[in-house]
Amino acid sequence: MRPQSSLAMTTVRDTSARRFRQHIHRVPPINPNYWALTLTGITDGALAHPSILTWDDLTAYPSVELACPVVCGHISTKPENAPLMFNANWRGVPVSALLADLELRLHAAFANIHAADGYSTFLTLDQLRDAVLVYAMDGSPLPLEHGYPTRLIVPGLAGYKLPKWVERIEFSARHTSGTWESRGWDSTGTLTGTRAAILNGANHAFSSRPIHLYGTAHAVSAADSSTSLIIHIDHQILARVPISPAQSWHEWSLDWTPPHPGDFYLEIFAQYDANDPRQVAQSSVLHAMTLHVR
Repeated sequence: MRPQSSLAMTTVRDTSARRFRQHIHRVPPINPNYWALTLTGITDGALAHPSILTWDDLTAYPSVELACPVVCGHISTKPENAPLMFNANWRGVPVSALLADLELRLHAAFANIHAADGYSTFLTLDQLRDAVLVYAMDGSPLPLEHGYPTRLIVPGLAGYKLPKWVERIEFSARHTSGTWESRGWDSTGTLTGTRAAILNGANHAFSSRPIHLYGTAHAVSAADSSTSLIIHIDHQILARVPISPAQSWHEWSLDWTPPHPGDFYLEIFAQYDANDPRQVAQSSVLHAMTLHVR
């Protein structure tokens, strides 16, 4: 057994002010005076009342607020690519309110969503009922680069299922081929379980002391609300880092002083009940790597 390591500091920083954005095409020019949202059916009779909503029509619906992160389809372990996620508070119109006016037919099972830049994706009706067409972010109008005049936010879905610059939603019995789905990405886009990544240390030889380790973590659902990350060095607990509340992402960091040169095995687990240490042994490893210390 290796000697015990010394832990200088453990911190968690909720970087809600940081933003990232990704889009395949250029940011489209949007003139709000001419923008409209078309709600129609690909299959005849999919909707009892197809509709075209102007900006005034959309914003006349009662609005809701929700806190929801935008998360890339995976947590990158490359520092130059991370963190591809951010927290935000949104305001917009629940899509369920629009659906009530459209009167969907029974054979309408999917919503095919098209954006002004040519991007497309699709959702099941159950997913769409949880969606909000947002037009404000963190108390201000939605910025153009984040989807003005409106984008789709659905808690629990990855970013490629949350299109920006939405201008057309088509209902049908079958889904069409989405921009990323046609390239083999998961058709549901569901984010499952607590995830975490270490963003430095891989294939790197450390010579300075202490060693600064950092990474990201994301708690997906309300069931993860009491989650902690358990960080192990050579199968011994180095630190316990809380990552609640749910539906948010966090950056974590710690300074670790290795007891001597050599290779050390770093692992991250999720623990949902702080009173049950057996969970750590029974849970799967969220991320692991070997640290090389000179």
